Amino acid sequence: MAGLLAVSLPIISSPVWRVAAADSAKNADEQPLLDIEYQWANAYLSGDAEKLASILSRDYVQTNTRARVTDKEEEVSDLRKGTFRYEKFETTRMKVQLYGEAAVVTGLIAAKGTDEASGKTIEGQMRMTDTFIRQGGRWQVVASQTTLAPEPQHAAH
Repeated sequence: MAGLLAVSLPIISSPVWRVAAADSAKNADEQPLLDIEYQWANAYLSGDAEKLASILSRDYVQTNTRARVTDKEEEVSDLRKGTFRYEKFETTRMKVQLYGEAAVVTGLIAAKGTDEASGKTIEGQMRMTDTFIRQGGRWQVVASQTTLAPEPQHAAH
């Protein structure tokens, strides 16, 4: 039995290793984009307008949950002025699709904060789609869209 196991192991593990190697290569290509998504969320949490400015391309456009379109200047200005203050801004369930020098990241955002102008609490989940372009070897976000996501449904018992 030990001899059979020794002979069988390389045959069984070889394809697994190739899949793992392919996943590692894919993950290595995707990781910079996921890192930017996390940096972006942290910029909103900490009010870091300079970090946000470095992530967004100069021609960035955002379509928000109310179908309002903003650009980089407005997004950075709002963060700098503290128009919205977030105590929670988490991105999860992210999926990266690479297309050469372009990429699309989709995921879920859970946010909670305050609209400083109205004093109203902002809280909810959003589906997001972010489009990236690699220019000069550097990824930047060129477009972003968020849609309100319904609260998770719980199964009835």
